[in-house]
Amino acid sequence: MKDIKSFKNIAEDIVNIPNYQQLKQYWQHKTNLYDHSYHVGYLSFKWAVRLNLDYVSATRGALLHDYFLYDWRIESQKKSDSFFQQHGFKHPKTALKNAKRDYDINGIESDIILHHMFPLTISPPKTKEGWLVNIMDTIVTIYEYTPFYHPPTHF
Repeated sequence: MKDIKSFKNIAEDIVNIPNYQQLKQYWQHKTNLYDHSYHVGYLSFKWAVRLNLDYVSATRGALLHDYFLYDWRIESQKKSDSFFQQHGFKHPKTALKNAKRDYDINGIESDIILHHMFPLTISPPKTKEGWLVNIMDTIVTIYEYTPFYHPPTHF
């Protein structure tokens, strides 16, 4: 049975490198990118197991979906207001580039990272795991904006 220990075994290869730890300093919604990505990763893991999908790739892709390594709010102020609008379209490519630099990424993981912003980005996910992470990311984002939100305790 795939449980929290299985999730942590998959996650530790991703989250324990120094670059990934930088996500704790970048804010997204009402939390930092590390907590946001960890939450999306955990929900994606649970649902991928339940749906008999590639739960390892779904988890890894979810953990890396926002691996862009910059504070888009500060960059927006530095460059122009249009950067804020561009960030939603451009950060998946930056996240994928960073993920490929720091990890061995398979095709499913690439699909997840590159297409997680659909329908904002025109190209939809090509894998079931990509669709799953897209949905989990949306659910977590909505949850983060509710008054009920509490950051994950890293399970």
